[in-house]
Amino acid sequence: MAVLAIGAIRQRSTAEALRRGSFAELTSPLVSLMTALAVLLSVAAMVLVAAAL
Repeated sequence: MAVLAIGAIRQRSTAEALRRGSFAELTSPLVSLMTALAVLLSVAAMVLVAAAL
């Protein structure tokens, strides 16, 4: 759900920046947070699969 919300916010800020003739960069902390959450989700999925075996 967070990825969808972040995507919607990002789309809005990018559209506004393009109307102004500029570019809205994606912030490093946001990228780091999303990467960490993806890694955590992947590890949790692997643990659940290993536990089911």
